Amino acid sequence: MATELHQNDPRWKNQVLGFGSSETINDFGCLLTSITMVINYHGGNETPLTVNAKMKQRGGFINAWVKPAMVPSVYSNVKDFRRAECSDRAAPLGQIDAALAAGNPVIVMVDYSPRPGIQASRSNLR
Repeated sequence: MATELHQNDPRWKNQVLGFGSSETINDFGCLLTSITMVINYHGGNETPLTVNAKMKQRGGFINAWVKPAMVPSVYSNVKDFRRAECSDRAAPLGQIDAALAAGNPVIVMVDYSPRPGIQASRSNLR
């Protein structure tokens, strides 16, 4: 399995994300694609398409939104998968540094826009 994955790969970009109605992996699959890379880092051999399907089978979505806490119950090779909400507070840099120092990958959300402040969703681009 290649270590580099893209949410806009033609093999899965048009697949509906989770239980969404029209949201595709191309449009909103950045977290799913990042989770796939973490799974593969821990020995998996997955694509966003296969992770999407397996997470759906185990209830790993609310509509089109991934439930990251479900990852270890679907993928036993991923023992510790935590989420830190940072939209209204500073990122836990100590925890991030410790995870990286231990050799574990970290998924980080970046803003969608160059506007000042935090943009936690695409709806804030307007």
